[in-house]
Amino acid sequence: MIKLLSISVIAIFAIAPSFADITYPFSVTTVSLNANDNIRFLIGASGIFYVDCGSDGVLTSDTNDISGPTNNSYTITRTNTNQATYTCTYSTGGAKTLRFGGRATGYASHTDYGSDAAIRFYDYTQDNPAKIASISGVLGDIFPTLGTSNSLQPQFIYTFMNTPITSIPENLFNGVTGHRASMFSYTFYGTQITQIPSDLFDGVSGCEDAMFNSTFRECTNLISIPENLFSGVTCAYNYMFGRLFNGCS
Repeated sequence: MIKLLSISVIAIFAIAPSFADITYPFSVTTVSLNANDNIRFLIGASGIFYVDCGSDGVLTSDTNDISGPTNNSYTITRTNTNQATYTCTYSTGGAKTLRFGGRATGYASHTDYGSDAAIRFYDYTQDNPAKIASISGVLGDIFPTLGTSNSLQPQFIYTFMNTPITSIPENLFNGVTGHRASMFSYTFYGTQITQIPSDLFDGVSGCEDAMFNSTFRECTNLISIPENLFSGVTCAYNYMFGRLFNGCS
């Protein structure tokens, strides 16, 4: 009996996740912050996520789904898709890098504008949007398409809206496929991007309501548009491209 119990305990520890093995496929870098300043982001997905705010960053939320930190990484365990706000607060000033890992298991299935976003750094209720200076990595690794229904398909409504980012990673949405209503509505609205990666929406196909509504609206520094940006899209439907490039120079 003792021998069997020992084997079971060893097996549990063998399959338990190790913080040394956590990868962070996506990160954001802030503008220079003041001491005791913070940066917020919102998650509207279920799953287990890992957030490294940086060496002097402390992660808080009004929910009870945060544990850690362990090796500088906090674990967010979400059992529902209701949108929640998370805040990294810093004791010192300067530019900070936040790293994100984990994987979503489900998304909000309703179509309420903004609260359906898998993740967003634009919080229209607070004076927060201008704090993200750059982004890197593959956001689709954390918030991928899991199936064809709304509850298995991410949306990126308002995700980077009005942030001063100047470039978009080529593989940002790798792992995101198919289509969903308002899937990329206002995603890069008002940003400072100059170019759009030609493969940004390579996995996207089909058509839905307002799918690309205002995606690049008011991107006044934009100088070129890839010829095959929407090569997988086979139709236009009900405001699907409404105001897509409105206000661009």
